[in-house]
Amino acid sequence: MKKICLLLVFIMFILCACHNTETSRELTTVDYRTVSIEDLSEEQIEYLTDELGLSREDISETAYESLNCKLLGTGLELYNPSSGVEKYGITYELDSTYDYTSDSKSEKKITMDEVYSIRAKEKNIRIEDVKGYEYTVEKDEKGYYKLFAPIENYEKTSLLMTYRINADGTIKMLVPYLVCGDEKMVFSIYYDQAYFKAYYENGDYSYENKVFYGVQYSSVTKKGLVLQLYNCKDKDYSYKGDLVICDINGKEVMKIEVDYYLYRNMNTIYYVEFTKELPAGKYSIVIGNDYAIDFELK
Repeated sequence: MKKICLLLVFIMFILCACHNTETSRELTTVDYRTVSIEDLSEEQIEYLTDELGLSREDISETAYESLNCKLLGTGLELYNPSSGVEKYGITYELDSTYDYTSDSKSEKKITMDEVYSIRAKEKNIRIEDVKGYEYTVEKDEKGYYKLFAPIENYEKTSLLMTYRINADGTIKMLVPYLVCGDEKMVFSIYYDQAYFKAYYENGDYSYENKVFYGVQYSSVTKKGLVLQLYNCKDKDYSYKGDLVICDINGKEVMKIEVDYYLYRNMNTIYYVEFTKELPAGKYSIVIGNDYAIDFELK
């Protein structure tokens, strides 16, 4: 079994969740790899220096996955680049026959599978994708419309589409998000999957006093993945043992020995290097006796 090397590098990763809403993530990175600035594109360097305020020295000293976290959603990721809609949204020509400002008359709720299907359209996501489903539309004081489509079998949970109708006949929309609970907590459909599941778990609409895990979206490669660990308790948490990778039939593919420690109220991204290359397929990563996370290598 392969012992994973550890290096803690503190970073702050702020994910802008929706118009006028932010969800902050304070993370440590457990990763022994670094980045050579010569391997970055000028566009990546410009974004990291001009928009995030990092120096070239900062970039060179930042762990690989820490740096990739800063690029998530921009289309400039170090690997498995996204479409960029998570950060920049979508602009398209409006349909003159569609009413973008009124509530739906349908009582049919959208399903979570359908939400994921809409999100998977990336740059082709449209407000019109919710046609035929139940939703309400609000307009805020800054001229943004907010469409809330309640999700079937998810109490107090809606798909949120935030958009503006421009004078030039275009729609400028943010990527859709999930809103959950009376406080309307906002979650990225892809990047906040672990947070959303923990928040919704047991119907308590909170992740306080919980320890939970996730696989970072877009991190899965044939050589490894990024495991997200969240300790939202007021006491430290540790795990020493095996991470077991199983195939879709539950057959063990590999074991990876790990030893990590999380201080209270600490979140960590942990690079897991596979002991061998994985072929494309669906898998689960099993942690201890009672926690399993599904992931897919495409």
